[in-house]
Amino acid sequence: MIAAFLHDWGGYPQWKIDGMDHALRSTIVAEKYLKDLNCDVEIQNNVLDCIKNHHNGNNDKSTEAKLFSDADGLDFLGIVGILRDFSTKDREMKNSIISVKNRIEKIPSILFFNSSKELAKKKIQDMYNMLNLFEEESFGLY
Repeated sequence: MIAAFLHDWGGYPQWKIDGMDHALRSTIVAEKYLKDLNCDVEIQNNVLDCIKNHHNGNNDKSTEAKLFSDADGLDFLGIVGILRDFSTKDREMKNSIISVKNRIEKIPSILFFNSSKELAKKKIQDMYNMLNLFEEESFGLY
Protein backbone atom coordinates (compact mmCIF):
# COMPACT_ATOMS: atom_id res chain seq x y z
CA MET A 1 0.00 0.00 0.00
CA ILE A 2 2.83 2.41 0.82
CA ALA A 3 4.48 1.77 -2.56
CA ALA A 4 1.19 2.44 -4.34
CA PHE A 5 0.95 5.78 -2.58
CA LEU A 6 4.55 6.85 -3.32
CA HIS A 7 5.48 5.21 -6.64
CA ASP A 8 4.78 8.15 -8.97
CA TRP A 9 5.77 11.09 -6.74
CA GLY A 10 8.91 11.64 -8.80
CA GLY A 11 6.74 12.58 -11.76
CA TYR A 12 4.92 15.40 -9.99
CA PRO A 13 6.14 18.96 -10.58
CA GLN A 14 7.39 19.60 -7.03
CA TRP A 15 9.78 16.60 -7.23
CA LYS A 16 10.26 16.03 -10.95
CA ILE A 17 13.72 16.47 -12.44
CA ASP A 18 13.79 16.81 -16.22
CA GLY A 19 15.71 13.99 -17.82
CA MET A 20 15.46 11.71 -14.77
CA ASP A 21 13.24 8.65 -14.98
CA HIS A 22 10.27 9.16 -12.70
CA ALA A 23 10.69 5.71 -11.10
CA LEU A 24 14.24 6.57 -10.04
CA ARG A 25 13.19 10.02 -8.86
CA SER A 26 10.24 8.54 -6.98
CA THR A 27 12.61 6.11 -5.26
CA ILE A 28 14.79 8.99 -4.07
CA VAL A 29 11.81 11.02 -2.85
CA ALA A 30 10.22 7.98 -1.15
CA GLU A 31 13.46 7.02 0.59
CA LYS A 32 13.67 10.43 2.28
CA TYR A 33 9.97 10.33 3.17
CA LEU A 34 10.22 6.85 4.70
CA LYS A 35 13.36 7.73 6.67
CA ASP A 36 11.69 10.87 8.00
CA LEU A 37 8.85 8.63 9.23
CA ASN A 38 11.35 6.28 10.89
CA CYS A 39 9.87 3.45 8.88
CA ASP A 40 11.26 -0.03 9.54
CA VAL A 41 14.31 -0.67 7.31
CA GLU A 42 12.95 -3.95 5.91
CA ILE A 43 9.69 -2.25 4.94
CA GLN A 44 11.65 0.66 3.43
CA ASN A 45 13.73 -1.71 1.31
CA ASN A 46 10.67 -3.58 0.09
CA VAL A 47 8.78 -0.38 -0.75
CA LEU A 48 11.79 1.12 -2.54
CA ASP A 49 12.27 -2.08 -4.56
CA CYS A 50 8.63 -1.87 -5.68
CA ILE A 51 8.95 1.79 -6.63
CA LYS A 52 12.31 1.52 -8.39
CA ASN A 53 11.17 -1.44 -10.51
CA HIS A 54 7.55 -0.64 -11.21
CA HIS A 55 8.05 0.06 -14.92
CA ASN A 56 10.54 -2.55 -15.96
CA GLY A 57 10.58 -6.24 -16.74
CA ASN A 58 13.69 -6.81 -14.64
CA ASN A 59 13.42 -10.28 -13.16
CA ASP A 60 15.86 -9.46 -10.36
CA LYS A 61 13.37 -8.06 -7.89
CA SER A 62 11.26 -9.28 -5.02
CA THR A 63 7.97 -11.10 -5.47
CA GLU A 64 6.23 -8.04 -4.03
CA ALA A 65 7.91 -5.81 -6.61
CA LYS A 66 6.84 -8.18 -9.39
CA LEU A 67 3.25 -8.11 -8.14
CA PHE A 68 3.35 -4.33 -7.89
CA SER A 69 4.86 -3.99 -11.37
CA ASP A 70 2.16 -6.23 -12.84
CA ALA A 71 -0.59 -4.25 -11.09
CA ASP A 72 0.85 -0.97 -12.35
CA GLY A 73 1.09 -2.31 -15.89
CA LEU A 74 -2.45 -3.67 -15.85
CA ASP A 75 -3.67 -0.28 -14.70
CA PHE A 76 -2.52 1.16 -18.04
CA LEU A 77 -4.45 -1.39 -20.09
CA GLY A 78 -8.13 -1.66 -20.91
CA ILE A 79 -10.56 1.19 -21.30
CA VAL A 80 -9.08 3.00 -18.29
CA GLY A 81 -5.66 2.83 -19.95
CA ILE A 82 -6.99 4.41 -23.12
CA LEU A 83 -8.81 7.14 -21.22
CA ARG A 84 -5.67 7.91 -19.21
CA ASP A 85 -3.74 8.53 -22.40
CA PHE A 86 -6.45 10.64 -23.97
CA SER A 87 -6.89 12.71 -20.82
CA THR A 88 -3.18 13.54 -20.59
CA LYS A 89 -2.77 14.42 -24.25
CA ASP A 90 -5.61 16.88 -24.64
CA ARG A 91 -6.27 17.64 -28.33
CA GLU A 92 -3.52 15.25 -29.44
CA MET A 93 -5.58 12.26 -30.49
CA LYS A 94 -2.97 10.88 -32.90
CA ASN A 95 -0.35 10.93 -30.14
CA SER A 96 -2.79 9.29 -27.76
CA ILE A 97 -3.43 6.47 -30.19
CA ILE A 98 0.29 5.97 -30.72
CA SER A 99 0.82 5.86 -26.97
CA VAL A 100 -2.03 3.37 -26.49
CA LYS A 101 -0.65 1.10 -29.21
CA ASN A 102 2.81 1.28 -27.64
CA ARG A 103 1.35 0.19 -24.31
CA ILE A 104 -0.43 -2.72 -25.99
CA GLU A 105 2.92 -3.84 -27.37
CA LYS A 106 5.10 -3.22 -24.32
CA ILE A 107 3.13 -4.07 -21.21
CA PRO A 108 2.43 -7.77 -21.85
CA SER A 109 6.16 -8.35 -22.30
CA ILE A 110 6.97 -7.05 -18.81
CA LEU A 111 4.28 -8.93 -16.89
CA PHE A 112 5.47 -11.74 -14.62
CA PHE A 113 2.48 -13.76 -13.52
CA ASN A 114 0.19 -15.91 -15.65
CA SER A 115 -2.89 -14.44 -14.01
CA SER A 116 -1.65 -10.95 -14.96
CA LYS A 117 -1.06 -12.08 -18.54
CA GLU A 118 -4.59 -13.47 -18.73
CA LEU A 119 -6.07 -10.22 -17.40
CA ALA A 120 -3.96 -8.30 -19.91
CA LYS A 121 -5.37 -10.32 -22.83
CA LYS A 122 -8.93 -9.31 -21.94
CA LYS A 123 -7.98 -5.68 -21.38
CA ILE A 124 -6.06 -5.53 -24.67
CA GLN A 125 -9.01 -7.00 -26.56
CA ASP A 126 -11.18 -4.27 -25.04
CA MET A 127 -8.60 -1.70 -26.17
CA TYR A 128 -8.61 -3.01 -29.74
CA ASN A 129 -12.41 -2.97 -29.76
CA MET A 130 -12.48 0.64 -28.60
CA LEU A 131 -9.76 1.70 -31.06
CA ASN A 132 -11.64 0.02 -33.90
CA LEU A 133 -14.84 1.82 -32.96
CA PHE A 134 -12.94 5.10 -32.72
CA GLU A 135 -11.39 4.54 -36.15
CA GLU A 136 -14.78 3.69 -37.59
CA GLU A 137 -16.51 6.74 -36.12
CA SER A 138 -13.69 9.08 -37.13
CA PHE A 139 -13.67 7.66 -40.66
CA GLY A 140 -10.03 6.59 -40.28
CA LEU A 141 -8.91 10.18 -39.68
CA TYR A 142 -6.77 9.08 -36.73
